[in-house]
Amino acid sequence: MRAMPKLPYYILSGVGCHGCDANTSIYIHSPSDGPMKDEATQTRYHYPGRESDALDHSLIYAGRMFFGDCVSGHPNAAVWFERFMGPDQKWHKDVMTAEVNKGNLVVKEIKRDLPSISEAERSVAKRKCQEVPGINLLSEL
Repeated sequence: MRAMPKLPYYILSGVGCHGCDANTSIYIHSPSDGPMKDEATQTRYHYPGRESDALDHSLIYAGRMFFGDCVSGHPNAAVWFERFMGPDQKWHKDVMTAEVNKGNLVVKEIKRDLPSISEAERSVAKRKCQEVPGINLLSEL
């Protein structure tokens, strides 16, 4: 008997609980992996846009997210270009990818040969990639 092919991964947005103060997040899930889990255990990713501290309203995160064939070396992937305030009170940058490898979702920070956001923007213009519009959020308390 042949194994059924794995269902595709879907990029979803939402909140993992009802009536809580959790922010809207990105979820990447394949129905083949079973039902989604609760807020505490389901992996979630930053929603693109700007996040400000709930107490003093200072900017603590800014990110853009693209999916598709957006950057070389990462076909059919979700890609985040992020800036965030670190515990050292300095701004840090990173580029994260989420892509399927042998039926499994692999999420990693790109450490070398960072793709540029302009490459992703060019891919959007060529209709090979889409950008998820950002939103403004306050941090979770």
